[in-house]
Amino acid sequence: MVEVLLTPRGGKLDRIFARFLLEEARVRGGSLYIVSPWISDVGFERRLVYLPYLDAGGVLEALRQLASAGKSVFVVTRYYDDVLRPDLLYTWAVLFRLLERGSREELDELWRELKDDVSFSLSRIEALDELLRMEGVHVRFNNRVHAKLYVGERLAIIGSANLTLMSTRNEECVIVARRDEDGDLYRQAREHAEEMYESAREERSYERVYLSRLRRLQELNLWFGSMESLREWLHELAA
Repeated sequence: MVEVLLTPRGGKLDRIFARFLLEEARVRGGSLYIVSPWISDVGFERRLVYLPYLDAGGVLEALRQLASAGKSVFVVTRYYDDVLRPDLLYTWAVLFRLLERGSREELDELWRELKDDVSFSLSRIEALDELLRMEGVHVRFNNRVHAKLYVGERLAIIGSANLTLMSTRNEECVIVARRDEDGDLYRQAREHAEEMYESAREERSYERVYLSRLRRLQELNLWFGSMESLREWLHELAA
C-alpha cells in the first residue's frame, strides 16, 4: 500500500532516506536512481548497518559503500551554476572587497548573513564533488530539473524533499511506493527516473560554459580557470 508521509520540521526525513538505502543493501546488484535539484550530505541519527555491505553514518557514505558492493547508482541534479550564479558571486566579491578596504558595522552584519549562504553553497559543491569521484556512481546534470525522486530495486520515494540537510529541517511530504505492492506507481517512477537520467548531460558540457560566464569577475581581479580555483576562493570567503 502506498504510504504518504508528512515530515515534521526537524524529524523523520533522514529516517526515510535511511530506510530507502537499507532496503537497497538487502538486494545485491541492481541499480538506484537519485533525482534531486540540490544535494548535500545527510547524516543519520544512528549508523546504518547491514553487514557486510553497509556501515554508514550518512547518505554519501552509504552510496559509496553500495556502489562498491556492485550497485549502480545514477544521479540527476543541477550543475554548480544553480547555486553559484555569476551575479551572486559578483555580489559576494564586491562586498568582500569593500570589507577589505575598511570594515563598517552595517557591512559586517550583512557579511555575517551572507557567510551562511556561502557555507551552504560549499556543502552542496563538496557533496557533488564527492559523488563525481565515486566509482560506480554516475552523475549527470539538468538545470531544469525540479523533481525529487528516489528509486531503488524495492522502493520509490516521490515528493517535495531534496536530498539535503536543509530538507530534514523543513516540513516535507513524500509518497513511498513498494515494488511488490504498488507495482504501477513504482514502475512509472522508475521509468521516469531512467528517462531523466538518459536525457541529462555530463559535467564537461556544463563546466566549459559555466567558467566562461565567470569572466565578469575579472573586473574585480578574480579569474577562475578551473572549478578548483573557485572552491579555494569560496573557502577563503567562508573562513
